[in-house]
Amino acid sequence: MLERGWGVYGARYRRMRVTVIFGGIAAAAALLFAPAIHAAGGVCHLQGDWLQTTAGQSSTWHISSNGQATESGLGSAHGTATLVGNVLTIESFPSDPTFNGVYKWTLDSECHGTGTLTFTSSARAGQTLPSTVVGPPPTAVKFSFHTYANDVRVVPPLVGPWQLGFSHFIGSGTLGSTFSSSLYNTFAPHSLRYPFVHLSAVVVGYSYYSAPNGSYKTLDMTIQVTDSNAKFCTRGDRGTLKLLQTTQRLKNGALGDAVGLSWPSGRCPTFYQGWINSDGGAKTSPPTGGPPSGGQWAIVNISP
Repeated sequence: MLERGWGVYGARYRRMRVTVIFGGIAAAAALLFAPAIHAAGGVCHLQGDWLQTTAGQSSTWHISSNGQATESGLGSAHGTATLVGNVLTIESFPSDPTFNGVYKWTLDSECHGTGTLTFTSSARAGQTLPSTVVGPPPTAVKFSFHTYANDVRVVPPLVGPWQLGFSHFIGSGTLGSTFSSSLYNTFAPHSLRYPFVHLSAVVVGYSYYSAPNGSYKTLDMTIQVTDSNAKFCTRGDRGTLKLLQTTQRLKNGALGDAVGLSWPSGRCPTFYQGWINSDGGAKTSPPTGGPPSGGQWAIVNISP
């Protein structure tokens, strides 16, 4: 169930398990909470010139955005390149087909890679040579998001009146070899029985993934609390913030962007928060979802 507000508030609910369900966009939710596969330090791009050295022999692969690749030097090969996570692969077809092969390198945060060339032609099939590659320099990831929820009734997945109120979460930053970020999360309960809660944090680590077809991007961040008035979550505690930006639309026509915040360790694992643009029904006011006037919504921007 998708908890909002400040989720499971208080130590007596510490052991409650939360299952994430994003209503009509379960597939997008799976993307948001799947492991990201790009390491921190910058984003490597497929398009550009890649200098490879194999067994002391060097050449440059010119790779276009659609993965078409041509080689300058050595065998003047052509081929197809893919970049999945931090693994660059080029299927190489030089002028001499007996040297057909597959390059595969694992890239570091500076887009330098180590790997192998494995020959695939019958004459040399299965033979491998050590190989290195140097690609275009990485670029930083920029992000911004804004979320809102106004829960007015305890309807599942909400479990108690302490979750009824106005929830806002806003943040932005630039992540690369250095981090610059600002995150601010507040919850204003409808009942004066429960306290106003605020939390400020910064990003201390991240993973990024962009679908090859551009249909979605995910950004998983480790955040650290810099200020909070919550007794159960204090300065220095760390959590996981997940952003999803997608071109997919929900049944109500709003984009399927989503934001999730959880605390897997430390003193904060008493609550989970999540926001999406689906209709909230009787639980939210107004019952419809999506910005700018819905009862719940999330706006996410991630670049590149």
